[in-house]
Amino acid sequence: MPTTKSVSNEDILELLQESMQMTSDGFLRLEGQMDGIEKRLTNLEGQMRQVNARLKSIEATLEMHDNDIKEILTLLEALDKRVTLTEQERELAAETLSRIVKWAQEVSKKIDTPLKLKTL
Repeated sequence: MPTTKSVSNEDILELLQESMQMTSDGFLRLEGQMDGIEKRLTNLEGQMRQVNARLKSIEATLEMHDNDIKEILTLLEALDKRVTLTEQERELAAETLSRIVKWAQEVSKKIDTPLKLKTL
């Protein structure tokens, strides 16, 4: 026949206190982990703001370049439609185109994008 052991109120109280201490310790560890996660998230949010600001800056710069290129193309199309150009206008156009090509090559290197120029 199995023997039964009597459990006193003190035994129950001691077991309850141990259980409460383990729960408290667990919550303290969890709170510490949550604080660490919160700090990392705050850091990530700050980094994301910096990345977004940099992207907006790059986007604005690219938009300016795009506008410059469109303006240049408009001028070139207008020149192309003119049949007669003076020698001075031809020299100016050649010099301007040379500068544009040089600038485009420099930008191409900076943004690591190949530049494909068609030659006649």
